[in-house]
Amino acid sequence: MVAILGIDAAWTSKQPSGLALVEQKSGRWLCRGIAPSYLSFITLSYGKAIDWHSRPTGSMPNAKAILDASKRILHNKPVDIVTVDMPISTVEFSSRRIADEKVSRAFGGLGCSTHSPTEERPGLMGKTISSEFVEMGFTIATEDTPQSSKNCIVEVYPHPAIIKLLNIDYRLEYKTLRSRQFWPRTRVRYRIEKLVQQFNRIFNALSTEIECIPDFLPNANTTYTLTGLKKYEDVLDALVCAWVGIKYYEGSAEPFGDNTAAIWIPV
Repeated sequence: MVAILGIDAAWTSKQPSGLALVEQKSGRWLCRGIAPSYLSFITLSYGKAIDWHSRPTGSMPNAKAILDASKRILHNKPVDIVTVDMPISTVEFSSRRIADEKVSRAFGGLGCSTHSPTEERPGLMGKTISSEFVEMGFTIATEDTPQSSKNCIVEVYPHPAIIKLLNIDYRLEYKTLRSRQFWPRTRVRYRIEKLVQQFNRIFNALSTEIECIPDFLPNANTTYTLTGLKKYEDVLDALVCAWVGIKYYEGSAEPFGDNTAAIWIPV
């Protein structure tokens, strides 16, 4: 059995991060837990249900607490692979890496150029995630890392992964904070409906790859604010991260980078 933890990591401590835990059992991949923040994931591990009506709070990551929570959810089984949507590296960096350039060259024409890391963003947040998981025994997966290697923290990028998942030709328009750019001069209600449609599209595709994902998405008719959708977007991204981890473990992902950092994308 293999367990994979996907983290859609916020670049600042003020914003929450989505998490998704999946496990392989008898050849099937099963979702064992999802949460819209580090704190709610930890409380989930003690049997407390997620309150999807409340706004999740941001915090600094704590690798030990997150891994301990995963182990409780998995009935004392440890996590084997961590996938994270966050620039990480085996060396210090404060600007674009070779990994960012390679992904942008390969997927920029599909609307999937990477963000440029800076000293401030992800800054301390990125250093904390990578260093704490390394301290817990995980190795940062680079271009030189053999696929399927366990005890690795694997950097992923949801946008090109979703292109592969959905078999589409261009970046999917599902980001809450960019809805006005996607659908200019439209009412908020229309944009909410469109976003929920896109969320369901991702959810349905993931459900063919991962079983037992909770039916957590909102009803567009009962959602009244765009900001209220952000937590669902974060959890979907965490599930995509976990799915990329599945592909990495199964030998169906490709590293874009060098021997210091790599972004893994399904082939």
